[in-house]
Amino acid sequence: MIIIVYYARSANKEGESETVSYHLMRVAQIAEDNASQFNGGIYGYIAGSFHDFGKYSDAFQNVLQHKQQGVNHAIPGAVALARLAKLDVEFDPVIIAIEAHHSELRYGDHSFVKMLYQRYLVEEEPYDEHGKTLALQGKHAYEDSFKVFRDENTLKTNRPNMQSYSYCTNQMIAHMLFIRMIFSSLVDGDYSDSASHFDEKYIDKSEGIPLDTEILLNNLFKYRDEIKRESSSASNINNLREQVFNDCILAAQKPSGLFTLTAPTGLGKTLALMAFALAHAKEHHHRRIIIVLPFVSIIEQNSKIYQDIAGQNVVLEDHSLVKHTEETRLFSERWSAPIIVTTSVKFFEALFANKPTDCRRLHNITNSIIVFDEAQSLPNELISATLDTVNALCRRYKCTVVFSTATQPSFSYRPEVDWKPFEIMRNADSLYLRTRRVCVNWRTTTPINLAIIAAEIAQADSACAIVNLKRHARRLYDELDKCCSNKDSLFYISTNMCPAHRSDVLNKIKQRLKNKQPCRLISTQCIEAGVDVDFNVLYRALAPLDSIIQAAGRCNRNGVQDDGVLHVFIPDEPGHLYPGDYYENAANKVLMMLSRGDIDLQNIQHIEEYYRLLFQESQDKRALTEAINCSNFKEVATQYKLINKQGVQVIVPYHIAAYKEIQAELSTGMTKALMAKAQGITVGAFISDKLLELCELIPYYIHGKPVGSGWYLLCNDEAYDKKLGLILEESEVKTMV
Repeated sequence: MIIIVYYARSANKEGESETVSYHLMRVAQIAEDNASQFNGGIYGYIAGSFHDFGKYSDAFQNVLQHKQQGVNHAIPGAVALARLAKLDVEFDPVIIAIEAHHSELRYGDHSFVKMLYQRYLVEEEPYDEHGKTLALQGKHAYEDSFKVFRDENTLKTNRPNMQSYSYCTNQMIAHMLFIRMIFSSLVDGDYSDSASHFDEKYIDKSEGIPLDTEILLNNLFKYRDEIKRESSSASNINNLREQVFNDCILAAQKPSGLFTLTAPTGLGKTLALMAFALAHAKEHHHRRIIIVLPFVSIIEQNSKIYQDIAGQNVVLEDHSLVKHTEETRLFSERWSAPIIVTTSVKFFEALFANKPTDCRRLHNITNSIIVFDEAQSLPNELISATLDTVNALCRRYKCTVVFSTATQPSFSYRPEVDWKPFEIMRNADSLYLRTRRVCVNWRTTTPINLAIIAAEIAQADSACAIVNLKRHARRLYDELDKCCSNKDSLFYISTNMCPAHRSDVLNKIKQRLKNKQPCRLISTQCIEAGVDVDFNVLYRALAPLDSIIQAAGRCNRNGVQDDGVLHVFIPDEPGHLYPGDYYENAANKVLMMLSRGDIDLQNIQHIEEYYRLLFQESQDKRALTEAINCSNFKEVATQYKLINKQGVQVIVPYHIAAYKEIQAELSTGMTKALMAKAQGITVGAFISDKLLELCELIPYYIHGKPVGSGWYLLCNDEAYDKKLGLILEESEVKTMV
């Protein structure tokens, strides 16, 4: 009798080939451990046990021997489990996860499972929808594989329990999130065991150290004491920062769940939030802290603070601009570090993703403390889906979630939203009134020429203007350049500048402000949230109220003056005044309130009224809602985007050495390593004739064939200005020689 040994993968450097039975056993163990974090261990175990059932086939063994290619072994695993479970709906999450573990999640309903069963087992369709050959074809092939499977594998007899999703207003969101969690547990188990086959130390290297709350709290208090000793802020501001910090420590004793932290800008929320998170984790044994921020500029600033407190081996900074080491790359793939600082885009979009690499880390969110700083930045058209998911994390996945902002959105005015947080600050109303540092001059009855604003800024030694559009910022800067004789005092910041450039300019601004040298800044919105600068006078083009309040936080921030001055104005400029319809609608709500009288930025009731006007008739975008109701994972992932990512990436010669290093490696095309290397000197732009004239397309090679990568190299040095960044207007770029 011939005994056939079925292998899961090719040999490693020691010449060892992993068998299918060993691989299934190992993945079942890891996936079970992963899913046990949210009481779904049996789901993870079954998923791991069946995911590569299709490798018990001649077709897949031929793939390993390079005799065949284009073989789908994932669908047979899903179909085999559907057959064994007799299409029991309780197994649907596992079947759906198995089918997608090498491709992507498609649909989450029972009809999709029935379709797989009917098409590939009953009708014996030999190809998947992409034309790949099924590893197993026909009932007899499944029967033969089942015999080998049963001989080589001993399964637990436990079966999954029927899930209830009543903890969410939209139960389909809860259902889809549960499937993603099972998917995450399986994908991580599969990837981890596969990597371990070639590197036996992989799992140990990719697992972060435990969260030691005792040591980290001690470090935090020492760091805070040092900050207090060196503070140059007014004593009343320091006293209020103490109040915020103490209220966070007190609230940490509350049960896990949903919290808000509502406090004015400049009151030390960065440290206070970490104090809450560490003390709360100590109280309730949470295993991880995830800090979520809307902008990379804030992340870099806050990460440095947290790393100074906890150490670089504890804090993982994870976003598009970070250059990972081999160690941090492994932590990033799994989110296995004890403290993670990441972007809203990376965190939220993963919760609505459908691809294995994006979903792999989701199970590690379980039993975490998640802090959303600058929570007002959540897009209006995604609020219901996002908050339902947040509630699910709290109620089903053992998380504590904190929404922190100076302008706490009144989400309860959205009729379909279940919003019942616990407010950390014991007397937020009083706190706002006691931090009045800015006098607001509402100049919104008549549009004002930007030349007038520039002339006023030129007369102030410490002034900043924030406008809504880059063309307004450029024109205001040009006007200021004409009327201000001290050119060294003039600064400009916009997203036309690469991150490294913006960071360098900000450092110069902070140094001049610290030295009390004249400093005049023109900027777009990228300066208004989380950036620690302090001007005497601030100008803000009319915007949503939360943006105006955030801008006010850059004026008299440390309370050293009796009053800073904030001028809110409408630019007298042709064309659109706002970057989008929602932004314009929110700004018009401010005008509506101003028609009844001045708005008090320190009055929580005024902020609540603004959100009532903004939210009471709003809803999530229809395409997203419809995709969720149909449990269409792919369409949900397409529709749930925090930022419109249209456009391309342009590598600019800001840091010449880095630019030339990248330029020298472009013969092999764009790679992930080059993308990471280039992030600091990259500017986002839209395709135009001028961009195509000035830039060289960098191809991305797939199987030796060049395809569009969305990355370009700027070839004309004149198109990147040392003050203004990337300039693509026809009249402003010198032609290439």
